[in-house]
This record gives sequence, structure tokens and C-alpha cells, in this order.
Amino acid sequence: MPGAPFREFGASIALVDTGGEPLLVLGTVLGADGLPLADAVVDVWQTAPDGRYDVQDVDQPTHNFRGRFRTAADGRYCFATVRPVSYPVPDDGPAGRLLRATGRHPWRPAHIHAIVSAPGHRTVTTTVFDAADPYLDSDAVFGVKDSRIRAFAAASDGTSRLVEHFRLRRA
Repeated sequence: MPGAPFREFGASIALVDTGGEPLLVLGTVLGADGLPLADAVVDVWQTAPDGRYDVQDVDQPTHNFRGRFRTAADGRYCFATVRPVSYPVPDDGPAGRLLRATGRHPWRPAHIHAIVSAPGHRTVTTTVFDAADPYLDSDAVFGVKDSRIRAFAAASDGTSRLVEHFRLRRA
């Protein structure tokens, strides 16, 4: 959904308290040469703990669990959220009939979406999957790549952490 608001370094993309396990996502955006990219944009979104995106749920505020972050001079970005959850794709139409006909379930594994961009570089659109999710090997939309699976580390303060670095190629 275009137009997600820019948020401050470390701000939460959860606009209302919906429960869930606190998660801090942090990392860097680097160029192909390995040098940090200042002012790159990390645009992220995910479902709420009920498994629905804000556009699917009239009770969620617009842009809940969405945000854009500019990297600092050293290429770092950081935002707070909650650990993503598995959710089913709508299965009441043709997709559901196809899934049932092939003996498949409608579940997507827990993930966070990201579009990472910087002037003079190729934009990367990707997804980061939670290594602990039971649907990694049977994603309803076949979207999981081993290279995009990450372990979320538990911290002593009860907040999990996900460290994700992005490397952009020159345009």
C-alpha cells in the first residue's frame, strides 16, 4: 500500500496495542561495495497478531504495522513491532478451490515485507521469514526461499531481535 508514513529511527509500526511478542528489527543498508548507504528508505509492513493486514480489518487504523524508515549516516535502520504470525490466505474463492483440489492448506508462514531503495541503486523487494514458523516448507503461495529465513534472537529484556542487512546494487 503506497504512502506509508515515515517514522523516526526506532519507532514502532504498531499503532495500537494488539498484543503479540515485542520484536526489534535492526540492521544496515549497504551498497555493493559494502559501504553504508545514508538516507536509504526501508519500507516495511506485516500483519497484526490476528493475521490480518490493516487493509483487511476495519478495526485497525490505516498504516497499522506499516512504516518507512530512512537510514542514518552509517546506513543503520531500526524499528519496533511484534513478532509476525502465520495467517491463512482467503480460501473462499478460486484460490481456495485450487488449494483444496491439490490437498494444500491456505497458510502463509510468519513474515515481514520490505522494499529497500536508495538513489542510484536498484530497489530490492523482499520478505523475511521467521525460522521458527511451522509453515516454511508448505507456504500456500510458494514464497519461501531458504535465503530469506531468519532466526529471531531472544534478548534478556523479553524482546526478540531480528538483525537484517540489505545490500543494494548500483542502478
